[in-house]
Amino acid sequence: TELLAAAQTKIREQQREQAIAAITAEAARLRAGGRLEEALRRVEGALGQFPGAEVLVHLRESLLADHARAESLTLVNRLQQEGKLDAALQELQKALRAAPGDHELLELQTRIESDRARQRQAAEIKKAIGQAQAWLREERLQDAQASLQRTALKYPGEKQLSELLRNIEEELERRRRAKELQEVQAQAEALLSQGKQDEAVALIEGRYANEPALQELLLRARKEVDGKRRDALLRQAGVLGREARYPQALQLVEQAVRQYGPTDAASELQRGLQRELDEQLRRQVVEACIDANR
Repeated sequence: TELLAAAQTKIREQQREQAIAAITAEAARLRAGGRLEEALRRVEGALGQFPGAEVLVHLRESLLADHARAESLTLVNRLQQEGKLDAALQELQKALRAAPGDHELLELQTRIESDRARQRQAAEIKKAIGQAQAWLREERLQDAQASLQRTALKYPGEKQLSELLRNIEEELERRRRAKELQEVQAQAEALLSQGKQDEAVALIEGRYANEPALQELLLRARKEVDGKRRDALLRQAGVLGREARYPQALQLVEQAVRQYGPTDAASELQRGLQRELDEQLRRQVVEACIDANR
């Protein structure tokens, strides 16, 4: 009787082990197919039939961990697609606490951290550009420039920042140049009003000879310089004329006209000197004839 009972007990244990093995195999098949919930239900049902079976207990714990991991991944992917990267990372960190060293989770964490960094960079750049544009509307170009420069140092090579910064710098330079030209023009006009035409010409020609905005003023200053120099030569010619040195006087008049252009005064002086020269020559001829007849 004892032998029979022992044999029956052994048979029941073998049948139990075979049943558990079959359930374990079925659960493994379901798990491999991604049907975790079905596998979990099958194992939990088996635990009701074979309570405390160590293999099934461990399998249930493993399936629960896989199920929790899968749910975490689903949630993380949804949060990532919605752009909620901070929340996605928090969920990933919970999953990693349950499965530290999980290669797939760690790779996903790295990707999401990179996405978050790019997201924060884009948000910061957008904010900086928005603030700069607001300052530009208020004509606060230097504030806009300083703000963009700080952001550009943090994110070098960012096209939006560099283009807007370049536009601002070009506008600042244009305004600086316009102000500088206004000051030069005012200074040159003051010199002209003081009769300092040479200084006015030197001021403009020194650094602004090809500046279109100053060409008209430069031309006027040069004309006034030429006029002064012509008048000086004509005055010298007048002095020589009064000394009856008409040939030398006429040479100076011709030089003045050749170098600085004709004027009515120059023409009139030239005619007068020529008349005086002709009269002088006539008298000399007459005097020579008288001397010859003596």
